[in-house]
Amino acid sequence: MREPVTTDETPEQSTDPGRRRTWLIVGILAGLVILGLVVLGIWAATQPQGSPTPAPTSSRPSASASASPTPTPTASPSGEPTPAPTETVPAAPVPDPALDSADEVDTSYEVQQPVTEGLAIRVSSVQAVQGTADEPGEIAGPSLQFTIDFVNSTGETVSLRDVAINVDYGQDRTPALELREDATSPVPGEVGPNSTVSGTYVFNVPTDGRDIVRLTVFTTVDDPVIAFSGPAPR
Repeated sequence: MREPVTTDETPEQSTDPGRRRTWLIVGILAGLVILGLVVLGIWAATQPQGSPTPAPTSSRPSASASASPTPTPTASPSGEPTPAPTETVPAAPVPDPALDSADEVDTSYEVQQPVTEGLAIRVSSVQAVQGTADEPGEIAGPSLQFTIDFVNSTGETVSLRDVAINVDYGQDRTPALELREDATSPVPGEVGPNSTVSGTYVFNVPTDGRDIVRLTVFTTVDDPVIAFSGPAPR
């Protein structure tokens, strides 16, 4: 009878090839993990440090926009905007009701003087001129040229047909001679509604008599005489 064949290999030795493959796979995986960590470390080292985080953008309006809001009209209780206040127009001067045609109103050249409820007179200009004699009886020489305005603040035409202008000078009120030269232009016969008309008059007044010069305006027999007075230019 043949002897059975025996071998020296142990069970552990028969499984060596499988174990080697297992350790090889484990080694490869560990190498991959280490390589990944190395790559991650290199990437982190190349990134900029301390970069600021951008601040969130606010959607609220700027201070300059809120500091100058557009004004809106104030609403009245009825819901309609309140109108802006209008400029007050000063009332026209009113004559003294106690005056009548026998009175004389003394005033200065700077004043607009009322004659009736709707008619006022003012001296808008007084100039020193050299008067010329254009008609018989006139005397050329130092003179004063007056421009007189007649202001009608009513809605009706006012007659000026009876207007008469006279001038005197000095303390003794010496009458001045009127000149009818080309520079003169008497006031028209009427002034229309809410209108102003003017007349220009020239009177002989010596230069040494101009400390006090009076210009009197007569309008109608029912109204007082208006006397403008004061120093005149030389």
